Amino acid sequence: MALWYPHLIGQWAWGQAQRALAQDDLEAARGHLEYCARVWPTSSQTRLLLARTCRRLDDLDKARQHLRLLDPLVGQHEGVDLEWLMLQAQAGEIHQVEKTLVQHLIVGHVDEPLILEALVKGYVRSQFLGKAETWATAWIERYPDDWQAYYLRGQAYELRPLLQKAAEDYEKALELRPDHFDAHLRLGDVLYRSGLARLALPHLTYCHERRPDHADVAIKLARVYQELRQMEKMRDVLAPWIAEDKAEQTPLPRFQRALLYMLQARADLHFHGPDKALAWLRRAEKHMPREEETLVMLSTVLRELGQLEEAEKYRLLARDVHKRYQERDETVKQVRSAPDDLELRLKVARILLYLGFDEEALGWYSGILELDSQYVPALRDLANYYLERGNHELARRYNLAAEGKLRAIVEPK
Repeated sequence: MALWYPHLIGQWAWGQAQRALAQDDLEAARGHLEYCARVWPTSSQTRLLLARTCRRLDDLDKARQHLRLLDPLVGQHEGVDLEWLMLQAQAGEIHQVEKTLVQHLIVGHVDEPLILEALVKGYVRSQFLGKAETWATAWIERYPDDWQAYYLRGQAYELRPLLQKAAEDYEKALELRPDHFDAHLRLGDVLYRSGLARLALPHLTYCHERRPDHADVAIKLARVYQELRQMEKMRDVLAPWIAEDKAEQTPLPRFQRALLYMLQARADLHFHGPDKALAWLRRAEKHMPREEETLVMLSTVLRELGQLEEAEKYRLLARDVHKRYQERDETVKQVRSAPDDLELRLKVARILLYLGFDEEALGWYSGILELDSQYVPALRDLANYYLERGNHELARRYNLAAEGKLRAIVEPK
């Protein structure tokens, strides 16, 4: 009985995974499938479904690992080959595989929705937003009740930025999938950025009640409370991240730490005055030296404290950063009209790196290399980026690619 027990549990887990996938609960499905893969390590069906689930969760590295384990199990197999194509598309290597995937769509492949999902995600990742909207719209026309098509098109609209259209798509996604956490989060943020803080509040409150440990939710909800002049509620939202220095102890992107500290500075400026606010602003600056709102606040607070020379320094720096933001926005508009212009894309990527938005910048570099994998200025930038961060292997590979000695380059992450 003991020998059969794991296999019985495996059969139960497989059934649970199927139910979770039917309900679009990908995280739950992954957990069950990981158990199945441990019980049945040579099952190609289990491994392929696990790879696909990881990809759909945007865990592309894990998806690759599972697909590589599949290759010796099944060799050449249409399902595995298709999954590799969808993984490439979703990773932003879209032009290399688009023709083949479109052919699958033309003949009405059984996995058509998954192919559309991978294409749209890949175009969004690489900042080809016009194509992302086109394919998402085709998806909606074919599957009008698929919430994810609206959700992903909303992301493309949000990045353009066409905030009203994005909000409409997120609302439609929530009509079809009322409990979708990320749709509530994105809709709340879009409404806030559109000047509709009161409409944003219930969506962000929904997210905070379900994920009080989610830093991005805390930041967005704190901003809404600030806009509504509910400063005590703003302070309460920030408190768990500040009281025990949770913001430093939790692995967060540096811009999120900076925003948490900047917002705490706003709360302290309201309740305690400029001295306490300044301490938090210094911490915010440490993580994001070119965050515009922090620089403006530093200038204001230092002026209140009579430190006029330093206040002027931050005023001038804030003005320079503001110009960079304007330059980025203008260049992004130009890219929308000329999506294949490498110089324009490089300009956006460099501005984003300067401002400290590394992940977003790397997405732009990915789009550049998708258009021209041997574009030397981008390869040099990436080599320097990884060298500065201590990743000498990636820096070496990008330098070799820039010198024409290496053609198969690692995807930027």
